[in-house]
Amino acid sequence: MSKHITVATLNLLNDMRRWEARRDLIVEGFQRIRPDLIALQEVVLPLNTAEWLAQMLGGYSVHLTPKTGARLSQREGIAILSRIPVRHTDWLDLGSQNRVAQASVVNVHDRSLLFVNSHLHWYPGDSSARFKQVQLLQNWLQHQQRQHPRSGVVICGDFN
Repeated sequence: MSKHITVATLNLLNDMRRWEARRDLIVEGFQRIRPDLIALQEVVLPLNTAEWLAQMLGGYSVHLTPKTGARLSQREGIAILSRIPVRHTDWLDLGSQNRVAQASVVNVHDRSLLFVNSHLHWYPGDSSARFKQVQLLQNWLQHQQRQHPRSGVVICGDFN
């Protein structure tokens, strides 16, 4: 493995009306930059656009976290795609709008990396719900770092 890693994040947009036109462009873009870790938001379920993307790219494991709530957990989620072996995964219920965050721990050389993906509350302008989600995320990350000392942290996602 080289001395650096490449990460990417993309909101896939759960509106499937233009998926056929967009998906090949997404594959081409990721093939060009060949990220080691990819954070995806608005993964469509049960189709699982993250799994489809990983199959098209080849060599990625898929770590999916559906939204909470019975109805939404069947329709949408977030995912981490990794070309690096994943040692540990975890997720956090962010409460508002059934949003979630997820983390994967990977080894990069002699250190651990905590790779975090989130999709925060959507509302134009300031949002007390989004602020609470950020507080939850910060507390959870502190706990994650205690569980995985000496870990670097990369946070990706759609922060709205």
